[in-house]
Amino acid sequence: MADIIIETMKHGNIDDVAAIEAACFSTPWSRNAFADAVDSENYEYIVALDGNDGGVAAYAGMQVVLDEAEITNIAVDERYRGRGIAGKLLEGLVTLCVRRGVKYLHLEVRESNTAARSLYAKCGFEIDGMRKNFYQKPTENAVLMTKLL
Repeated sequence: MADIIIETMKHGNIDDVAAIEAACFSTPWSRNAFADAVDSENYEYIVALDGNDGGVAAYAGMQVVLDEAEITNIAVDERYRGRGIAGKLLEGLVTLCVRRGVKYLHLEVRESNTAARSLYAKCGFEIDGMRKNFYQKPTENAVLMTKLL
């Protein structure tokens, strides 16, 4: 992890972030959606940069409303998986939540995504619901999870 740097996402990171998003999700956010999020006070986005070449290895973001936040995206480029980067990004989001006075951090995850669900549980998230047939391509349930801060 010494070669990974976590920092606030900037407009210069958006092309890399959008490419990772498109590679990881069947219904990805658009480049414009990320640009809007970077400009909004209601969103917080961070990136994990490769300390060797400055490229984006991973990213995570959330929408904040009053004392609650919801993780909107988190993804790690396939070449960087298995290094603990997603956990570091989650820690970074929690730190931002604490700074903003957030008390509840929510997320949803595909029911079949056992690796992500395991990471979230390890980081203190607890299952608090299910959305039937929430995801498309393929159709799948979403597991709802929350971390109390």
